[in-house]
Amino acid sequence: MAGIIGICKLIEKDNITVSSSVLNKIELYRGARNEKDKTIIDDLMRYFYIYEVDELVADKVYELCALNKLGSLGPMDLMIAATCLVNNLVLVTHNLKHFSLVPDIKIYKE
Repeated sequence: MAGIIGICKLIEKDNITVSSSVLNKIELYRGARNEKDKTIIDDLMRYFYIYEVDELVADKVYELCALNKLGSLGPMDLMIAATCLVNNLVLVTHNLKHFSLVPDIKIYKE
C-alpha cells in the first residue's frame, strides 16, 4: 500500500496525469490484506486510465524476450515495460535495477 501513497504524492507534487496497466492493478490486489485495502485500491484506480494488455503489447514482450539480457524481469514486469513502450508512457517505479535494462524505456526520476 506504500506504493499507492507514493503515487498520490507524485500526482499532487508534479500535477501529472497518471495511467496504469491492468497488471499494476493485479499487483496491487496481490498486496491487499483485506477488503478495506481492496476498496482503497478500487477508489484510487478509478481515477487512472487503465491500459489493457493487447496484441501490440504481446508483440513487444516477444521483442524484449528476444534480447536475452532481460532475464531478471518476470512476466508481469515484461508486460508492464511493454505497455509503457507501446503507448509511449513514462514508467514510475522503485525497481530501477531491473527496468533500467529495458531499451528505450522512459523512467520517472524525482
